Amino acid sequence: MEISRTLKPLWFIQEFLTNGIHGFRARFLSRGSKGFYETVESAFKGTNHDVDNFITEMRLVQKQALEDMSQGFRVDIGDNFVTIYPNAVGTIRDSIDPSTGRTIVADPNKLTSDDIDTRVGCTVAKRFHKKLRSLIEWKKTVNKNPDLPDEEDDTQDPYENNNSQTIDSSTGQTADPSTGSGNDGMD
Repeated sequence: MEISRTLKPLWFIQEFLTNGIHGFRARFLSRGSKGFYETVESAFKGTNHDVDNFITEMRLVQKQALEDMSQGFRVDIGDNFVTIYPNAVGTIRDSIDPSTGRTIVADPNKLTSDDIDTRVGCTVAKRFHKKLRSLIEWKKTVNKNPDLPDEEDDTQDPYENNNSQTIDSSTGQTADPSTGSGNDGMD
């Protein structure tokens, strides 16, 4: 399959403050999403594979993957592509007693199955990462709106970037200049 290089993926600079450490990071700017049906249709273009049959078969694979994960298995989806697995998320931490100001040490025995949130974890095969890395050509943009024309500017000082996020030093949160709202800087 020929890879089209008419559009390059975009990235921009984002300022962050995490655990008191200030810095800048590269962030991917999405041009939108492509649905599964659209992706399969594109992949099968020019072949005599049936898109609808494949979609139906994939639903069966998804159903089986859920069953396997519910029994504690990691499940490979695709040939050396993606592995999905059940992920248990739960935390218990030390706290402060408001009446005495003393630290209450976390007790691991108080973390129960009822405290666990189940999520799906996912890892992508290293081979797939390497293949993408060999195909991709990044383009820096100062626009955070992928619908605007690309404006490449590798010389702009990130401190002067009107699109970078401002950090409120009193809260450690980023503030959106257009709305005044803040977040934890980890969006």
